Amino acid sequence: MQMKIRLLHRSLLCALFFLAVACSRNDRETDSEIDSGQPVVTFGGKPTNGDALSLPSGQPIDGIGFDLSLDTDLEAREFSELSPEAKAELQKLIADFHQYPNRRSEILEQIESDYYGKEILPLIREILGMGDESLSLQAVEALAGNTSPDVIPVLDSALKNSSEEVRLSAILAASQVRDEAFVGFIGKAFNDTAESVRLTSLDVLENQTRNNRLKIYDVAMDSAYSDVNMAAIVALEMEASPDSIEILIKGLDSPNADVRAEAQVSLEFQLDQTFDTAAQAREWWTKNRNRYDQELFLKETGS
Repeated sequence: MQMKIRLLHRSLLCALFFLAVACSRNDRETDSEIDSGQPVVTFGGKPTNGDALSLPSGQPIDGIGFDLSLDTDLEAREFSELSPEAKAELQKLIADFHQYPNRRSEILEQIESDYYGKEILPLIREILGMGDESLSLQAVEALAGNTSPDVIPVLDSALKNSSEEVRLSAILAASQVRDEAFVGFIGKAFNDTAESVRLTSLDVLENQTRNNRLKIYDVAMDSAYSDVNMAAIVALEMEASPDSIEILIKGLDSPNADVRAEAQVSLEFQLDQTFDTAAQAREWWTKNRNRYDQELFLKETGS
């Protein structure tokens, strides 16, 4: 019976997840088209007047849902291999960029359109240090969807920008990078002062490998912000496996009482065991992990 309940619980969580994502991709509406009487749920953004996703205990998670206006489905893009002639033309455009400040946006647009090689990265980094929010946003968006880990150090500098919008755009821009460097990058965003940046960082993991996602959830459980910890608990419920349990146990060490309580509820639901401390849970899990399969169900034992 417990197995059937747990399967149903996971199915409902996953259904909510993918239904909300599908809605965000296929049914985006402008503010004027949204009926104010209809609930709107956000995830990776600020809370709205809708119903939030619930934690394992059934408690709603304030500010954690799915943002219908957030486009995380960026098309993957790679750098082009520029010919010697194209490189020379690019350098001429970069010189023009410095010489004609009133044409900078136009020149950057031409560079992105016609000379999209890794050679543009020094210019993007330079722009991010100029203090021009509009131009910085354009520069970050020029890297949006890029699959190369070479963009991570540049986008990392964007995470230090004073503009919340620039930092948020940097998170979205990096979403197609499937590399170990992405883990460290996104981990820094989990301690951003802006809630939208912190939670969006958990909303762009669709393109990551499962191994990377687990590493990211592990880092999320270390965040100083309880909203990130709570969101990670929900994510770990959907990624249920022996590896996810080890990450979830970290929640029992949290200085936040609500996070500790939710981690305790989740562990009890998945393992049918109650733990008061992380040390107790780790000791029990070390002795009993081999009794569970990869879906966290007890293995059948011979008679």
